[in-house]
Amino acid sequence: SLTGYEIGNMFEFYVNLTDNKFVIDKNFIRQGLSSNEEKYFNLTKDNFSPYWHAPMYAYSESIIRYGLESGYKFVSYNIDSLDWIDKKDKQLYSRYYMNNKDLIDRVLSKLTPGTVIVFNAGKNDTERDEWLFNDIETLICEIIRSGYQFADMSDILSKYRDVK
Repeated sequence: SLTGYEIGNMFEFYVNLTDNKFVIDKNFIRQGLSSNEEKYFNLTKDNFSPYWHAPMYAYSESIIRYGLESGYKFVSYNIDSLDWIDKKDKQLYSRYYMNNKDLIDRVLSKLTPGTVIVFNAGKNDTERDEWLFNDIETLICEIIRSGYQFADMSDILSKYRDVK
C-alpha cells in the first residue's frame, strides 16, 4: 500500500449488490474488484490492501465469501457519521440531519475500541448547510482527547473482529 496507509478496494460500480437486478457469483465479484485493482495499480504502481467493502456496504454471505475467494476481507463500519444526509431528503431529514457539532458529538458518544467510522468523501449532489470534512480536524482531535487512537484496518481486524 502507499507508504503508511492501507488502501482498500470497493466494487467497480456504485450499485447495491443485494438488489435482485444482479446475479452475484464469484466471477461478478472478482471482475468488479479486479477492474479497480488495475486502475489503482496504473495510477499508483501499488496494490490495494486486502480489504474491501461493497457500495452502500450492502452484503450477503455470498458477497463476503466471493470477496474472500478473490483475496479480500469484507470490512463494514460500526458508526455511520450521517454526514451524507441531504436537506432535501424529507424521509431522513427530520430524524438524522445534524449540524457538524451534533454529528461530532454523536460520533464521540458511540465510540468503542475497534470502531470503524464511515464518512462521505465529498459533496456529491447532496445539499447541506455544513460539511463534516471541513471540521474533520476537530473530530480527530476530540477522538484523541477521548483516549482513542487511530489504527490500520489490519490491526483492528486482528484485535477486535473475528475474521476468517
